[in-house]
Amino acid sequence: MKMAFLAGLAVCLVSITASLATGDLMLVFRISGTAGLGAGLLSALFSGVFISGDRLRGNHHSETQEHRKANHKTSNALAFFAIPNLLAAGISFFFAF
Repeated sequence: MKMAFLAGLAVCLVSITASLATGDLMLVFRISGTAGLGAGLLSALFSGVFISGDRLRGNHHSETQEHRKANHKTSNALAFFAIPNLLAAGISFFFAF
């Protein structure tokens, strides 16, 4: 989780640096927002948010414990990656307007 959060911070810092180099504050919103939204949607997909309860119950009984742990780990890592990017996108959105 720590490495995913640090990778998210790295993407966030790259977008801030590119924004400062070009003078366009909306570039942070575009880059970090896209990275954060994409990672957040993938995290929700791996956690099973987009399926119904009976489908989730069926998946739970048909998958192995290792597969369930891998999905949980991937979902958490993507969520931790998305957090700094979504924060930077939200802050830059309010400062750009």
